Amino acid sequence: MFVPTLNKTDEQQVKADCEEFFCCLRLEAHFHDSGDEHHEGHNHHDPFTRFDNTTSTLTPPDGKFLALDYCIDRCRQSIASQNYTWRPNFSNLKQEGEKPITRLKMVQ
Repeated sequence: MFVPTLNKTDEQQVKADCEEFFCCLRLEAHFHDSGDEHHEGHNHHDPFTRFDNTTSTLTPPDGKFLALDYCIDRCRQSIASQNYTWRPNFSNLKQEGEKPITRLKMVQ
């Protein structure tokens, strides 16, 4: 089975996605014990009912949860230290799948 892979990682997109995730972690920690109706009630058995499609601009401030702040800082350091120019040098095609592609390349 062939699964297409990307040859390049978009560094800016990775960082933006991580920052969005960090914001979600801070919000979850901030509202953990708020007694929010989305977390409790008759739909408590379905974890997806608590998600609302409305967007919020609230980002809880740093310093409220020191362990979470430490974890986020370590993740940011790790993300910043990654080599985003590395390209995989392997093929995820089986050998019998590479032959037709090689022949097609020679025709062009």
